[in-house]
Amino acid sequence: MQKYLTLPLIEIFLKLIEMKIKVGDKVKFLNDVGGGTVTKVIDKNNVQVLNEYNFEVPVAISEVIISQDDSSYSQVSHEIELEDLPPKPADKEEIFYPKTEIVEDNIDIKIYFAFVPTDANNIINSDFDTYLINDSNYHIMYNYITKKQGQYYGTDAGVLEANTKLSLESFKRDALNDLPEFIFQFIIYKKGSCDVYSPMQQNINVKPTKFYKENNFKENDFFDENSLIFNLLEKSALQDEVDKLSQQDLKKIIRQKESGNKRPRIPTKRENKIDASAITEVDLHINALIDNSNGLSNSEMLEIQLNEFRKKLDEAIVNKIKKIVFIHGVGNGVLKMKIRHELSTKYKKLKFQDASFKEYGYGATMVFIR
Repeated sequence: MQKYLTLPLIEIFLKLIEMKIKVGDKVKFLNDVGGGTVTKVIDKNNVQVLNEYNFEVPVAISEVIISQDDSSYSQVSHEIELEDLPPKPADKEEIFYPKTEIVEDNIDIKIYFAFVPTDANNIINSDFDTYLINDSNYHIMYNYITKKQGQYYGTDAGVLEANTKLSLESFKRDALNDLPEFIFQFIIYKKGSCDVYSPMQQNINVKPTKFYKENNFKENDFFDENSLIFNLLEKSALQDEVDKLSQQDLKKIIRQKESGNKRPRIPTKRENKIDASAITEVDLHINALIDNSNGLSNSEMLEIQLNEFRKKLDEAIVNKIKKIVFIHGVGNGVLKMKIRHELSTKYKKLKFQDASFKEYGYGATMVFIR
């Protein structure tokens, strides 16, 4: 009798041989009714199981057995495959306190946003790469956002190490007339003894005319090429001063109201005098004339630009300005053609020509007023 019982016992023993659990295995609960499917290996001791009620529940590996079919089960080993474990998180020390070269005498916090020409020999017609520069001994958590047509776009975020620069994105030459608003958010920190800085945000609007003047691109310590560089912290300090001035002006107005209405001082002619020898510049790019061009047709935008041209030219004639430059950009040439047609037909006594190529490229017209 014992002889015939031996084979079933061996089969049962073989079926109970230890197996390693993995995602997708069907399991039964040892000390509870039911079972389910393994959807996640939480760690070496626990798994997540999708039960018959479509709920995912955490279960100890020691409390389940693998079900190969309706009648056969295998005891689960407490060892699991390494690839089933979640990836090991990166060391916080490496993320937040990267090892960088520290310049001991650099105690200032300086953060810059730079446009670097891809063709340093022809800046006026070049495309541009943008960079974020951390010129300090502090690390920076940054969030880089762009705003266009009222919509915000999260573009990049991370940690910018001390005394390093980071490539952000590139812009084609023909896209410079329609740049987004650039928004930067910073948290400045340092391991060990340090000063504490409040989180800060800086918004930058870059006018297209900046790219039509070669002398706006300066020699610098960060790139071999002359670059257009913005100090992202300088404007914040200036804004604080402006706010202070605004508060002072408000107090001054209140004092004037309280002291009674007084006749304002009449400015002298000397204060109103305009320097006729200076060259006046007028930016005719549509985003320099109106805040939002959404919904406007090309002809409507062109009319706005031409009206501004006529207005500024008439003012220059009245004020006897000798030279005025209209910056119209290159584009498809429609605005430039319209301006020159009006100068040739309605302002026949005025002379005009292309403005300095070095300063403006092909994107501006200079008018001489006698």
